[in-house]
Amino acid sequence: MKVALMPLKWNSGNDVYFQLLKKWLDKYTKIKSDVFFLPAFLEKVPFLYPYYLNKFNLKKYDIIHTNAEFWHYFKIKDKKLFVTIHHLIFDEQYQKYTSFFQKIFHYLWIKPNLKKTLKVADKVVAVSNFTAKSVKKYFNLKRTINTIYNGIDTDIFKFESWLKNKNKPYRLIFIWNQSKRKWRDIVCEVMKKLWKDYQLYYAWLRNDKTKYLEKYNMYCLWKLSIKQLVQEYNKANALFFPSRLEWFWYSIAESIACGTPVVTTNYSSMKEIVIDWKNGFLCKMDDMNEFIKKIKEVETRVFDKDVLRNSILHFDLKNLAKNYEKICT
Repeated sequence: MKVALMPLKWNSGNDVYFQLLKKWLDKYTKIKSDVFFLPAFLEKVPFLYPYYLNKFNLKKYDIIHTNAEFWHYFKIKDKKLFVTIHHLIFDEQYQKYTSFFQKIFHYLWIKPNLKKTLKVADKVVAVSNFTAKSVKKYFNLKRTINTIYNGIDTDIFKFESWLKNKNKPYRLIFIWNQSKRKWRDIVCEVMKKLWKDYQLYYAWLRNDKTKYLEKYNMYCLWKLSIKQLVQEYNKANALFFPSRLEWFWYSIAESIACGTPVVTTNYSSMKEIVIDWKNGFLCKMDDMNEFIKKIKEVETRVFDKDVLRNSILHFDLKNLAKNYEKICT
């Protein structure tokens, strides 16, 4: 069996998902696959999809697997169409942070195309149970949506005892982007309250406020390589990730695999990764005081590294490949 993986190139977790899927399908299953990244601008001009389809020799593939939004265009006779839903932009929490023009684009352009794709796709995959349930509820679907979590490589993301910080100040890490959903605003307020006994190291910030944040013991790591990221997870005493909404966030599972507990929000897919009091703490959304309390609780609590690691082994890439193989049969 051969699969053509044909996602849009977003330079995001979407790209990682399809690259890892190919690698581990080849390694752990009899399914062979190729990845063909398509330009992101096709989201705006989907009528050009047939042109791009003709550029590839798809006759040798049994399955075409891609993103969900416009991919009814890829429904070809005698070929199965699989689509993965990485997020649902119509979620109430997501829509809170979109502009008027984004809403027009989402509801008048994305929605009818996504609805059509969900109707014609042979298999629909979601990256978490929360994503699957949200899509089924929003579109009132009766069909099955298969949950296949984003996988992490537990051979790379692992505990390194020599890196662990055993001294003051207590070290937090936060992997963020510019989205307000990631709770950048609350992170700053929490660090103002925690003050000198804590340091927070963050990645992926792209603005000019790094010097301003240093007075609150917040230090920018900029863009990290995989090796550097593993080291930073291990150096940290806890990952602080108070996002308002996540469909599946790699950093949470990666951190736990490195023996570092997580303090995050009790909402969306975070509840599927973090087990309260076992590999971290779940807090009420937007409750700054609870986040501060749980960060201090992590500081005094001893988390067993083996318990942490075992709690996320079902997110290992081998399971991603095996679960994918199941839906192909």
